[in-house]
Amino acid sequence: MLLLKTTQSRQELSHEKRLALLDRLELKGLQPLIRTSRRSMFEQISSLPNAGQRLERLLSNHIEDGEETPYLEGELFCFEDYALFLIFDDVGRGTKIVRAGIVYTSDRTDSGRRLEVFSHNIQDALESTVNDEPSIIEGYFPGWTQIEDHEADASDDSSLATLNASQIDYPTERIRALGLLEDPALRRFLQHICEAYADGRIVELLSRTGAETTTGPLVRSLTEANLVRREVLVSCRKRNRPLFRLPSPEALGQITSSDAVCSECGAKLADERFDELIIPTPAASVLLNDGSWLDSRVRNVLQHLGVPKSRVQTAAPGDFPFRELVVDLAGELFLLCIFDGDVTLADTRTIHSRLSGSNARNLVIVSTGRIHEDARIRLNDHCRQRAVHRIPVNITLVEGIDDLSSNLEILFEEASKRAVIRTLFPLDRSLGFSAGRLLAARFSLGEQDSSVVSDGAVPLSVETVGAGFDHF
Repeated sequence: MLLLKTTQSRQELSHEKRLALLDRLELKGLQPLIRTSRRSMFEQISSLPNAGQRLERLLSNHIEDGEETPYLEGELFCFEDYALFLIFDDVGRGTKIVRAGIVYTSDRTDSGRRLEVFSHNIQDALESTVNDEPSIIEGYFPGWTQIEDHEADASDDSSLATLNASQIDYPTERIRALGLLEDPALRRFLQHICEAYADGRIVELLSRTGAETTTGPLVRSLTEANLVRREVLVSCRKRNRPLFRLPSPEALGQITSSDAVCSECGAKLADERFDELIIPTPAASVLLNDGSWLDSRVRNVLQHLGVPKSRVQTAAPGDFPFRELVVDLAGELFLLCIFDGDVTLADTRTIHSRLSGSNARNLVIVSTGRIHEDARIRLNDHCRQRAVHRIPVNITLVEGIDDLSSNLEILFEEASKRAVIRTLFPLDRSLGFSAGRLLAARFSLGEQDSSVVSDGAVPLSVETVGAGFDHF
């Protein structure tokens, strides 16, 4: 999956200053893709000395004088596992900006640092003098302003900031419990324990499963996660009545070594019946009933796919039959409705309401059970109605969580490509085709070719300047 980081600065650069900036960036080892391609073409149509450079100057001057589209609207700098871009943009009302950004794969961990170095190199190239030539800009550089990972209009309320949402920061013990519940066998076992305990059948259940159940690996794991606790039930053998419970099997030794007698029949307590019990804790019931374990599983999948934690939000608690997550990928919102069980026709009303409130254009319904056919029909009808009103929504239905990662990966890949295409659109005219699609295809080739070596196989030609910036 491709991700973006962008920064911008208010700066107006004429065509001469833009070419001068690229000249100085080339001196720092940054090879411009679009400019190099154009020069190669110019040199092929003329054998005169320095034909590429001379034709570039003539064409750029002609375009500038004729008030046509600028000769140079931006540039691309491609490396082994990331790409940098530079865009000269007009945002209206006479405001000119320079945008610098990085396109990288989700497994990169130093994208922010790389963008910081690139931005600093641009600033240095604009301010510094080369061979007694004056600086490209007059005065001081106004600095950079960080842009969010998405390009959202300030008036658009579709961003995560407008959602009544909050990050969840689970304590360590809860995280361990949620991780255990992702195991289907362990979760089913705990569910049976909770149901049997609620119905008063816990002794019957344990006697049916065998005495080794209370000391088995499942119980040990659940006990360590504080999802169950072990107790001992003392019962009268003669009248088959429960007497009391001991808080732990360790307390049994104190009873058997004492001279205490049964309050029912008068026999020694050491001769009465002792049954080891497994009692679910309140935390177990909460985590099973509110779907927290499923929420945790989906979050783990999102993290594995490379979605930044800051782009995943949980909606404010409400009386909903499902858990709700909102994922923001470069301004494209995904509403995930997560059901621990079936999805019925009645559930679609709540889904429609939450979808309208989130302004998401992508709806993903995940169910551990079955999505009923009448619910599918209603969701499809709702999708068509929104399309008629020009508020399209893409609906994805996922039954079961085993293939959740592969399903979400396809959706997120397409969304990330669309974001790159939108962001790099100003370069399309200079390149002659979609710059975003070019980068998406280039990274796709790298994923397909197992022989491509990332991280250090190709020296990074980025020269850093100034104090506090490391050399890559």
